[in-house]
Amino acid sequence: MPTATGDSTVESKYVIDAGKRLIHVRVWGEMRAQGLIALMRRIGSDPLYRPDMDAIVDLREAHGDWDYSEIQRLRDFLARAAGSERRLWAGVMSPGPLAAAARMLIVISEPVAPGLQMQLFDEPRSAVRWIRASRRVHGAFLPHRAEQPSASVR
Repeated sequence: MPTATGDSTVESKYVIDAGKRLIHVRVWGEMRAQGLIALMRRIGSDPLYRPDMDAIVDLREAHGDWDYSEIQRLRDFLARAAGSERRLWAGVMSPGPLAAAARMLIVISEPVAPGLQMQLFDEPRSAVRWIRASRRVHGAFLPHRAEQPSASVR
């Protein structure tokens, strides 16, 4: 679904699997902070969304060249929206300027959104393994077998 973001358009699709407390997001095209914020607001307003859900965000087909002010804008949104729930966000990305911006976002977000753990991966299986392992450590097990999502697709 395209989201207009001023001078760019980011397209995205997401699936919420309420049973697994997991959101799968795929983003492609030129991505700006405002577009990502709009996408997160859209997901947050979905009736299946719950604040304790983890997310795997596939950005391998997205691109963007963010300056520090854009990274800060997203960090400020995360600081307001993060809440107190412990959540895991796994970004799946190709190397490049957008991945560099994501790494910077992770570093500057840790002090203002301590319940939100973010990590980057270059392929989805590693992201799923990280979420499973982190949940085991904290007592919230994600089943191993792949199931068809009982979910909302947008």
